[in-house]
Order: sequence, then structure tokens, then C-alpha cells
Amino acid sequence: MKRLIAITFTVLAITGCASNQHYTKEGINAEQSNADLGYCEYESTKHGYVDSGPRWGASVTMAAGFTDGIKQAMREREILMACMKAKGYYLTNK
Repeated sequence: MKRLIAITFTVLAITGCASNQHYTKEGINAEQSNADLGYCEYESTKHGYVDSGPRWGASVTMAAGFTDGIKQAMREREILMACMKAKGYYLTNK
């Protein structure tokens, strides 16, 4: 349970810091930037699925499902960042 709480706070801290950042690329207009971001968000959702396998019992399933959700969110963010970096973008503070 302590591990689950620690993971939750870590994810909240990461997402809180990330909300003050945006992707930037020199020479790109807002329309192209939004299109690239949309594409990378789609790819991260498509490839970010996490499944830990079968579980038994309601409490085990709920805790494992919560943990899988956190893992999936972190994986999707990693994929999004890698995709945008591959397109030449970098993160800057707002």
C-alpha cells in the first residue's frame, strides 16, 4: 500500500511539473505544431497500453488496475516525448 501511495504522489508531481511546459520547434507555425502534437498523442495512446495479466479478487484487481493506469499514463508520456523529440521539438517552460 505504501508503494502505491508513493507511485501516486510521484505521478502527480510529474504531471504537475509537466503542465507548465510546452513543445517548441523553430520555424513551425501553430497549425503544424498542433498537428504534430495530435499525431504523437494518438501514437502514444495507441502504443502505451499496459496489461499486467490476470488477477483474482476484487481488492487485488482494483489495486492492480490503479497501478496499471499509472504505468500506462507514464508510458504514454514517454512515447509522446520521444515522438515529439524525433520530430525536432523540445520542451520549454511557458
